[in-house]
Amino acid sequence: MSQWSCVCCELGLWVSGVGKRKKLPGHYCWVCGRRRPNERFSGSGHSRHVCRECAKLGAEELAYRQHVRDLERCITYEGFIARKRRVTFERFLRHEDPRIRAMAEERERVDAENRELARAQREADELAADAAGFEWTEDDEVPF
Repeated sequence: MSQWSCVCCELGLWVSGVGKRKKLPGHYCWVCGRRRPNERFSGSGHSRHVCRECAKLGAEELAYRQHVRDLERCITYEGFIARKRRVTFERFLRHEDPRIRAMAEERERVDAENRELARAQREADELAADAAGFEWTEDDEVPF
C-alpha cells in the first residue's frame, strides 16, 4: 500500500484521487439490506427502494420490518437508548404489534443493564482516581 492508499482503495470503493467516490451499481433495498441490480426492482420499487422479492412479502411484514428499523434507530452503537429519542422509543413500548412490544421491552432491559454497568464502571474509575490522587474536572464526566 502506498502512502495515500487505504482499505477502501484496496476494495475498489474509491477511484484514484482524493474524495472521488465510485458509484455502486444498482439500488439498495431497505427491507433485505442488500444492494441489488436495477433489474431486481419493479417500476415503483426503484423509488420505494424495495426489490421485487421483498415486495412479495406483504404489507404486514413490510410494516413490521419498518417498525424494527425505526426501533433500532433509537439505539446507539453502544447499546444505549439515546435520550433525545426516548420519547420515540416509548411509542414502541405501547405498540399494537406484540412482536414490536416484546422487542422494545427487551431493548429497554438491555439498556438498563448497560447503563448500570456503565454507572458501576464510572464509580469504580472515580474511586480508583480518588485513591490515586487524581483531580476530576467537569470535562471528565460522562453524560449518562
